[in-house]
Amino acid sequence: MPKRSRHNKVVPLPLPLSASSYEQLLLPTGAISNPNLLLHSITSRGVAQDLRHLIWPLLLNCWGPHHSHEQQSSLYQAELQSFRASLALIDDPVQCAEVYAQKGGTEPWSHTCCCIAKDTQRATTTSPVLVAGTSQREHSIQRLSRVLCVYALHDPPLGYCQGMTDLATPFLEVFPGPGPGMPQGTHPAVQAVQEGSEAVQHLDAACRESSGLRGLGQCSEEQVEADCKVFWCFRRLMSLMGSSYQVGMTAIRGDFKQVAELLREHDAQLHSHLVAVGWSGLEITFQMLLLCFRRELPWGEGHMLWEGLWAAAAAVAHPQWQKHAAPPVPLLQPQGSQQHGSGATGARADTAVQAEELLQGAQAGDKQAPAGGLQAADRQVQEG
Repeated sequence: MPKRSRHNKVVPLPLPLSASSYEQLLLPTGAISNPNLLLHSITSRGVAQDLRHLIWPLLLNCWGPHHSHEQQSSLYQAELQSFRASLALIDDPVQCAEVYAQKGGTEPWSHTCCCIAKDTQRATTTSPVLVAGTSQREHSIQRLSRVLCVYALHDPPLGYCQGMTDLATPFLEVFPGPGPGMPQGTHPAVQAVQEGSEAVQHLDAACRESSGLRGLGQCSEEQVEADCKVFWCFRRLMSLMGSSYQVGMTAIRGDFKQVAELLREHDAQLHSHLVAVGWSGLEITFQMLLLCFRRELPWGEGHMLWEGLWAAAAAVAHPQWQKHAAPPVPLLQPQGSQQHGSGATGARADTAVQAEELLQGAQAGDKQAPAGGLQAADRQVQEG
């Protein structure tokens, strides 16, 4: 789709970074020879679909630009070992519930399972792997449930929150794994949702009967490896965005100010209109920021936005990237002391309740946002 330049002229989008172009930046060891050029290419062009399985883990800091193939493999094997252990635990609902509570879970494990089961059934149908009425969708829902359950065990204080399904779904397409067809166990909650509205009324009873998503750990080794990559990238994404799901949602509130500053700088007329109608606090952007525009943009274009933001954030947050790699983009930067990753504490937020409170608390007047936000920083990068 064409885009509009700063002077409102329609210009064609450049071709995304291809596999052949990426290979030219690789050293024999597998490390990136010019991280500066790679990040600039990603922020300006995006990434071809067949290359995202290599670029997305890199941008999310699963491994660094200077890591060799052997180092990347070692990091992945460590992640895979941990993922396998979590899958084995999920298939033991009693022990799983005990571990979940001991590690700081804020609700019973059975309740977390039910929330995941219901929300994955409502997952978007715009993804090629979640087309309604297909066996591929049911297969993908199983994968999505598996990844979200493992993440809840990985970070019990946060557990599962509404919105995580939207953030995890794109990774299913990037790491497809084997196709549908393998028999899978079905949790009573999943079965209740599938059987219709009458069965949904008994969903809580189904949850009480089983406190684990039984059968999710029973899959092929190839499937486990693909789902581990999904989980790995999702875990790294939540290390950037997890603070947005904590009680108080201080990260989101800070993003409102950043959006207001950007809008005031780039579209003063629209900003003035929002101030006039009482939305100067930009609370109407709550869902956009919480889901990183997942629902506001067409499927493929949302991926391009994520890549550009990750590339810019990687240059700022991780010293292993060259310091002049790309201009900062505040919306996906870690929130300092509020950054939420492995081992972080703090109860999760009820996103629906928090959204309602934010919208109800919108004020007509807007305090002056601090200066020095996102500045246009076009850098000249040598192609040679």
